[in-house]
Amino acid sequence: MKKSSVWKKIALAFSFVISLALIISLSKPSNAIDSRYQNLIDLGIIDAVATPHELGLDQLGQQPVDLSANPSLMNSIRRVNREVMQMPENARLIFPIGTNSPIKMGDIPQDTGHQADSRSDEYEGEGYVDGSGNPQSFTAGDGVEMTTAELLGNGSIAMDFNSQHILVADASRTFLQVRRYPTINLIVRNKRTGTRAVMVNTNLNAVCRDLLNAVLNSNLRSS
Repeated sequence: MKKSSVWKKIALAFSFVISLALIISLSKPSNAIDSRYQNLIDLGIIDAVATPHELGLDQLGQQPVDLSANPSLMNSIRRVNREVMQMPENARLIFPIGTNSPIKMGDIPQDTGHQADSRSDEYEGEGYVDGSGNPQSFTAGDGVEMTTAELLGNGSIAMDFNSQHILVADASRTFLQVRRYPTINLIVRNKRTGTRAVMVNTNLNAVCRDLLNAVLNSNLRSS
């Protein structure tokens, strides 16, 4: 029974990595991808396209710092995995982004460990744009897959050279060969203005840190 559970988790994580291949983007989106974003703007689904730096969230464009340094990280991931697993699979998840506590995500200037300059009070993550240019909501099912992949990756969703053969090419036919971590085109909402943007090339591990912190801080919203 235990062996079956392990294989089930491995299959789930592998499925997640395959799905991830469809939402990975390069640092310079092609014209085809740009036109998809423009279509979302024309439809009124989003208002802009931006980088983490342009939104003042540089740490979301970087690999989280020394994930293994936190001895309670794996326990936190297990806890969040269990809690999200109790939700309906299609439940929509919304959570603050740019958080840095209790699990540290990155080096944030003037941060005191209490989200000082993280701007997590300004933006929240609502979903992502998939490889076909379609907006998708974050669901509890996504949360289960992400945290399961982190558990199997010892706290990180890694992108190593052994897994790169499954990655799809973008419209310019250029394969990911340099970046060693997965990225996602994150849909974020400014809570003050209500405007939405696609934040391109957001580090998926940083998004996972935000999901973990949202559960641990009781800031996760679902519908």
